[in-house]
Amino acid sequence: MRDNSSCIMMVIWGVVIGILLLATAIVGWSTQKVFDGTLTKTYVDRGNTYFVLTEDGQTTGVVYENEDAWFFLKWNSGDILRDLNVGERYSFHVYGWRVPFLSWYPNIISATPLDQ
Repeated sequence: MRDNSSCIMMVIWGVVIGILLLATAIVGWSTQKVFDGTLTKTYVDRGNTYFVLTEDGQTTGVVYENEDAWFFLKWNSGDILRDLNVGERYSFHVYGWRVPFLSWYPNIISATPLDQ
């Protein structure tokens, strides 16, 4: 009897984890945005890298983070950090929402330099 309940609990946990992973991927894919803008500031806080990006036509910047994202097959956060320069214009591909009480920021998927 004990083996049966252990097996059922493992299945339940597997389903819960699967649902959470699927929900994460759905949020990522459904909140994508591409825009042209200027990198106005970069900073590192507790090991996390943040960028302030100002979208063309806007006067205030929005904070984005730069982290790897498994569901976009993005493993090049360090390369993006290395290649971006403050004051230059890029075409940014981003996803996610700003959720202040959870300290969540939208994430940069890619940044392509725009010709000046």
